[in-house]
Amino acid sequence: MRRGGAARMTDPPFPPAALVLADAVRVIQLDPEAVALAFPRARTANTRRAYAQDLRHFLDFVASIRHQATTGSSDFDLVELRRICIAWRDWMTETEAAPRTVNRRLACLRSYFREKVLRGEMTYNPAAGVEGVKVRGDAELITLTQDEARAMLDACRADMSPLGLRDLALLSLLLRTGVRSSELLGATHASIGAEEEWHAFQYRAKGGDRRRTKVPADVVARLDAWREALEYLAQRGPLPPEAPLWRGLRGPRRHERHRIDRWGLHRSPRLSKSGLDDVVARRCRQAGIAKLVRGQAVGVTPHVLRRTFVTLARDAGCEIDRIQYAVGHADLRTTQAYYANRDAFHDHAVDYLHGL
Repeated sequence: MRRGGAARMTDPPFPPAALVLADAVRVIQLDPEAVALAFPRARTANTRRAYAQDLRHFLDFVASIRHQATTGSSDFDLVELRRICIAWRDWMTETEAAPRTVNRRLACLRSYFREKVLRGEMTYNPAAGVEGVKVRGDAELITLTQDEARAMLDACRADMSPLGLRDLALLSLLLRTGVRSSELLGATHASIGAEEEWHAFQYRAKGGDRRRTKVPADVVARLDAWREALEYLAQRGPLPPEAPLWRGLRGPRRHERHRIDRWGLHRSPRLSKSGLDDVVARRCRQAGIAKLVRGQAVGVTPHVLRRTFVTLARDAGCEIDRIQYAVGHADLRTTQAYYANRDAFHDHAVDYLHGL
């Protein structure tokens, strides 16, 4: 027998999976050192927290599977761990988790195990090759038409209160630039500035990079009107550059809504994500906008306005690569997936063939 052959015969084919997952507890508890080691490519705290939450979801599923196991053994190998990865995907699909949520969690798990393989702590990645679920087609990606987008802004214009000024500026910036809700909500007074004959919105993009995008002149005028109202409500003159641009408001009774002196600022220093969701939902209701997918009513979210920007810009003739740069997509396929009007009959491929 070759030297070392006996050792290879007695060693298990894979290390115990329980040992492999032991440090994951530190990750889901957001231990800085463990998180940085597990997800070195995650550059922001928000991304690291999201990855840790996805990993927690997997570990909870592993615990439930092992609790139900009849063997009573607390140890298992990576072959069984791979079967658990597949079972986790199937369970999420059966419980009607959104396809993109399932695929994001699987990508997180693949990344976590890949780093452990690179560090020599695992012999192979048990989540590698576990296919995600198919994302539904373009019918699921609802978007607003140009008339609907205009009607939503008109609902803001009809509101002569500070709330109307804020919502008009906020929704105009979303619809006309396609920025993400997180990028919008992080804006300060210094985020909007002049660059030669143009104006730009500077923000921290997904992943932590600093980016800027052009802001049309009419949107700048709406932003200026809101900033003037905000300075009045703050009752301390010009606000510092680092002051948040978007604030929650406390309104008076209905018959006094037109009086700016009856309004006040909310205690929270910034408008929250749920507050932004409420703004979009409320203005859509006022504009009479209702969206259906397979006969079911679906709500309009801030992300729908981002898709609306992509779709309306493409329909107006803008090149897809210019749109990709504007919205900050690393992959052109992501931008193409946002375009919800590729099957429109007003400009169809069959119209380009003649004389046959």
